[in-house]
Amino acid sequence: IRDIGKSYGGTYIFENITFEINEGERIGIVGPNGCGKSTILKLLAGEESLDHGAIHLKRGTAAGLLSQMPVIEKETEVYDALLGAFAKERQLQVRLTEIEGILAREHDELKMQSLLRQYGEIQEQFERAGGYELDSRIMKVAAGLGLEPLLRKAFGELSGGEQTKIGLGLLLLQKPDLLLLDEPTNHLDILVVEWLENYLLTYEGTIVIVSHDRFFLDKTVGKMIDLDGGEIHVYTGNYTAFIKEKEKRLLIEFAEFKEQQKKIKKMPIH
Repeated sequence: IRDIGKSYGGTYIFENITFEINEGERIGIVGPNGCGKSTILKLLAGEESLDHGAIHLKRGTAAGLLSQMPVIEKETEVYDALLGAFAKERQLQVRLTEIEGILAREHDELKMQSLLRQYGEIQEQFERAGGYELDSRIMKVAAGLGLEPLLRKAFGELSGGEQTKIGLGLLLLQKPDLLLLDEPTNHLDILVVEWLENYLLTYEGTIVIVSHDRFFLDKTVGKMIDLDGGEIHVYTGNYTAFIKEKEKRLLIEFAEFKEQQKKIKKMPIH
């Protein structure tokens, strides 16, 4: 992320901000309300455009952002909405079913051999993608997030908080390379938060979290980005380590400021 700037209505919320995210890192972003934390996540996800600067992602990186209100048709059952995380696997499944139907009607030996070869190749792809475990993968996340009682309900029947939880479940099942979470513990009870903490500890991708939940950040991140007054400071460690380091930095800056003021007072007035 190099020299990025973003403004709304002609007023910059930040500009000339530079930092980097390394593969596999778990990063927390903190700062006062309105400083642009959520905007940074939207820029990383490609949901908003930069006014200036550049964001370079490694080629082929899929980024996924937790939206507070996921876009899902009202009449869609929750289970089917979660199944939507596996578009590639489902395409392969449909193709396998099609070939099975053709094979049942086909009598030409050569055509049957060709179809069986195709079937074997697609079946191998389907297996490699974990296609036979789709239901168990959905049920694992649904159980962890407490979604089991909602699975057969229509998405439109759910409360705003429940819909946000479905969005989180969908995102976790998609497993993007760059997982961007904006206040993920909102609407979650303590047991679900604990499950999410453990889930993220074994997550294979890179994670960036905006959160006011210091306990959650303590458990899940190893690097902190502090965005304040349009400036950015990067700290190694979790939230507790960041608070201690920030305090030290501010004390040093204050001491330097006082020293500077002393020198100014001693300067001769012309």
